[in-house]
Amino acid sequence: MSVLAARIMDGQMRERNAKKQPRAIPDRQRRPLRAHPYYNFPQGRITDHRINLTLYKIDQIMDGDMDETTGALMAEHQAELLAACRRKADGDTGRASGARQPELWQALDLNRAKQG
Repeated sequence: MSVLAARIMDGQMRERNAKKQPRAIPDRQRRPLRAHPYYNFPQGRITDHRINLTLYKIDQIMDGDMDETTGALMAEHQAELLAACRRKADGDTGRASGARQPELWQALDLNRAKQG
């Protein structure tokens, strides 16, 4: 009798676990990740959606002239780092960064004043 009860409970647990598992989403319903640049050869265009950059210089890029694209990526990365520093310096309170000037920015201003 206890074996029968254990099998029934095991079956019920398997049913519950099966209901908790997420259903598979068909590939056509998934949205593509925009983690790389898109190349459009007929129009001579390259678009990088991560940084909202569109250039009509695909020939130069394919020849290895990547200065403009790498410069834009570095500028975006530096802007993200600066924004993160400001959020951290402001205590991540959601205030505008000009609401108060933390010690870090005061130190930077003092260094600029000494250099100028």
